[in-house]
Amino acid sequence: MHIMPQNGINPTMKEIRSDQQHRKCSIPDCSTTGIERITKAGQGRPHLFHESSRRGRRNQIFPPQGLQKERKPFRNPSGRSNLKDSQAPSFGIWIRRSRLVGKATKPLSFTSILVGKSEEFTTAAEKESTAATEMPTGQQLNQYPVPTYPPPESDDEELWLWTQIKAEARRDAESEPALASYLYSTVLSHPSLARSLAFHLANKLCSSTLLSTLLYDLFLHSLSSSPTLRSAVVADLLAAHQRDPACISFSHCLLNYKGFLAVQAHRVTHLLWSQDRRPLALALQSRISDVFAVDIHPAARIGKGILLDHATGVVIGETAVVGNNVSILHHVTLGGTGKVGGDRHPKIGDGVLIGAGATILGNIQIGEGAKIGAGSVVLIDVPPRTTAVGNPARLIGGKEKPAMHEDVPGESMDHTSFITQWSDYII
Repeated sequence: MHIMPQNGINPTMKEIRSDQQHRKCSIPDCSTTGIERITKAGQGRPHLFHESSRRGRRNQIFPPQGLQKERKPFRNPSGRSNLKDSQAPSFGIWIRRSRLVGKATKPLSFTSILVGKSEEFTTAAEKESTAATEMPTGQQLNQYPVPTYPPPESDDEELWLWTQIKAEARRDAESEPALASYLYSTVLSHPSLARSLAFHLANKLCSSTLLSTLLYDLFLHSLSSSPTLRSAVVADLLAAHQRDPACISFSHCLLNYKGFLAVQAHRVTHLLWSQDRRPLALALQSRISDVFAVDIHPAARIGKGILLDHATGVVIGETAVVGNNVSILHHVTLGGTGKVGGDRHPKIGDGVLIGAGATILGNIQIGEGAKIGAGSVVLIDVPPRTTAVGNPARLIGGKEKPAMHEDVPGESMDHTSFITQWSDYII
């Protein structure tokens, strides 16, 4: 008997059954017209129903896998046969694949994909919960409202932030089904921010010789064992969301901001460096530089509330120190002045703003709340609350009585308010 392939996939010899052995289907009122893989509630393995031709020329019937003693290879949603004789994941996503005669197949909703159920087997309550997928896009955004901002220095800030990120990820998955699987595997399937970040960094930085499983264990252990590290992650997320108008959500920053990811990966390398695991720290530094185009030496010390805006081309040397609530734009260099060893890199105070393309060289002090204009080359100390601009940089208002500002540039992100005092050039 000739068996036609289903969806372009040739059946295995064990799946071929004769017409005489399986003339009738044991399932009452069964009217399916194709192979459907449906994960039943409470079971992780798919259930195979039979295919019957309306013309009656051939019947191809597969017994349910639950009744078979021998496990069968399963086919994944992409249509390729999995050659490993293993069970499907309990959270597996099974897409209905049918050759229907005279009717079209309805796509599975995001919610039904996550729980592994087909729409034909959902209860009335489950259908109500998934009704948002049929709403207009504007109404879908209200399906997962985001929490209100907590009071400053709230004790449960990390828990609130993780709740916010998950709410945003669910909302984005509903409004953009193409990202549903990505958001589920990276955010929604994890119980904590530390696990989500460790998973995401491991997948970003892995290579053929530096395995993602090894990196995941490394990142997770570092984050779990260091409350200081976790509080810095929270502070950096809050800083990016508050200071960057392009940051539309916390989940967007967590998943897509390479400056944020580079800083978090550096925090782990710095921890490894302090534990005298320097070869591994340097290997990770190299991968961070390759993937994110950010080169921070593992020995460099970086505070909390750091924003690397755009981040491309940022270089921070070995003995550099960066304080809290500092904002640094792309192509900034905190470097030395030559090949002399020892303490040779800049020390950046709290609340400093460093504009794009600025170069700060040598063991010099940039005072608290100072502002470095874009493209400046700074070779001497900059007093607190002052602005240095130019190549070589000079202080606004002069060296004797420099102009002072009251705001914190690293938080206000004010780049150009000094221009009227610095130059009378008019375009």
